[in-house]
Amino acid sequence: MRITTFPKALIVLVLALGLVAAACSSSEPEEATTTTGAVDDRAVAVATMCRTLELLSAASVPPGNAAASIVTTDLDGLTASEKAEYGDVLVLAPREECTDQIAYADEIAYWLGF
Repeated sequence: MRITTFPKALIVLVLALGLVAAACSSSEPEEATTTTGAVDDRAVAVATMCRTLELLSAASVPPGNAAASIVTTDLDGLTASEKAEYGDVLVLAPREECTDQIAYADEIAYWLGF
């Protein structure tokens, strides 16, 4: 019985590794993924920021408290340039995607010093 379970376990392991390798490999050439990467990253950052602002606003978190939360969660450990990029997204995201959060985002940006 041990002889039959070992090959089954080995087959399962090989199939799992194959699935992981297939999932991690890209079907597009390297050039195609690098040209759209920045645009995709920007869209994801804007959507994430809008979601964050909507959640904080829906919870009625005052802008000062929201800024304190952002400092301890999102900005913790970032470099100065990464913090500046975060500030850009914080200010621009509502103007691009979630326009009902413009005033709230501006108040949070004020508290954060952006």
